[in-house]
Amino acid sequence: MTRSLHKTAFAALLALLTSFTVFGQEAPFIGVLTQDKAEVRSGAGRAYYVVGELKRGDMVRVEKVLFNQTWYQIRVPKSVYSYVSKAFVDAQADGSTGKINADRTEFKAASLRGPGESYRVQGTLSKGDTVAIISEEGNFYKITSPGDAFVFIPAGTLRQATANDLKGAGTPKPEPKPEPKPEPKPEPKPEPEEEKPVTPVKPVPPVEEVPIPEPKPEPKPEPKPEPKPEPKPEPKPEPKPLVPGIEGWPDAPDVEVQTPAESEALKNLEMQVLPYFSLPVTKQPLDKMADAYRDLQSQDLPRLDEQIIEVRLRLIERRKQIIATIERAKQAEKTSLAKTVVPDEVEVQPLPKRYAAVGILRASAVYDGKTLPLLFRVVDASETGRTIAYVAPSRDKNISAMLNRLIGVVGETTYDRTLRLNVIQLEKAVLLEAEQENEEETQEATE
Repeated sequence: MTRSLHKTAFAALLALLTSFTVFGQEAPFIGVLTQDKAEVRSGAGRAYYVVGELKRGDMVRVEKVLFNQTWYQIRVPKSVYSYVSKAFVDAQADGSTGKINADRTEFKAASLRGPGESYRVQGTLSKGDTVAIISEEGNFYKITSPGDAFVFIPAGTLRQATANDLKGAGTPKPEPKPEPKPEPKPEPKPEPEEEKPVTPVKPVPPVEEVPIPEPKPEPKPEPKPEPKPEPKPEPKPEPKPLVPGIEGWPDAPDVEVQTPAESEALKNLEMQVLPYFSLPVTKQPLDKMADAYRDLQSQDLPRLDEQIIEVRLRLIERRKQIIATIERAKQAEKTSLAKTVVPDEVEVQPLPKRYAAVGILRASAVYDGKTLPLLFRVVDASETGRTIAYVAPSRDKNISAMLNRLIGVVGETTYDRTLRLNVIQLEKAVLLEAEQENEEETQEATE
């Protein structure tokens, strides 16, 4: 008897742990989109990049409910794809399919911005697996996502499908055949009536016509001026919502971030930590952020990832100094220190020499269409890692040795409409010391 009770309790507990409840419904279930342009992302959070959009009425299969019912894990819709490297695919003759030639081949969620922004690994393929090729983009094939791939969507963008929704999405039933109408029976003809004698009618004298007076038109009321609508006050922008952060950390702002990191370890850490840089400086968990980056420094990382961690740690240290300055100012106000006399004339210090662009120098696959070599690009090293400008190399200046280093570029700047970015004609490139905040020149690029 006791053993039977134990088995029953264990089965109930297992059923509870393996089911997910959403507003009284269990996952998995079919969901219906309730808004247009609903963004589908590579991960459960706005920090991950967009892989597609769905419209109102589209149906998706929800597999899991995440983060206190704020995100859904869904099967990949038909309009969302994946990327796989061409090096691991043997394309067939017609180019519509290909076979994987190596085990543990990674495929990644395809960003709307192309393979350069697609870093989120969805899974792996085995040697001999067949993939459906949609198109070629650089060194990658865009493929139909394998069946075990997932993407993510905010919970507020869909509802559970009803029986009518699922019925409307199925195959329509054939219309019933019309029943034959009964033939009308002939009505019996009425018997002819007997003719009755006609009584003569006396003539009626004519009636004199009386003129009817025409009605006078009523005066039209003057139109009243329509009241002018009062101008509606412009709505104030709502603050960005917070989402659950790292365990033991405060809630993180729900913002989209990007990282130029190369290793998966640093990419995953950046996706979690970078949103905290958007908080007010006094509310940022700076010590925990610094410890997270220092823990990763002990691993074997690419040179670029090491530089990114150094930049992040310097930025955190500067913000600690800002907080310390704020605290000293508050303490000075409490102790009623003597007011500082500001002179009428303040000597203006000359500004340091301005650069056309400051950032990390990276190689690129872009050139101006007229001459080679390829253009270099300068990326933002402090926050987002986005491309700031392209640099057209000079024949007498070799800056290849400065790749993946923080530099300042001097030269004439023009705007390229095709690239939608500035292109700098290189006059001089300066390697900047990481410890100096004023970006002092230390070394000029030479031939």
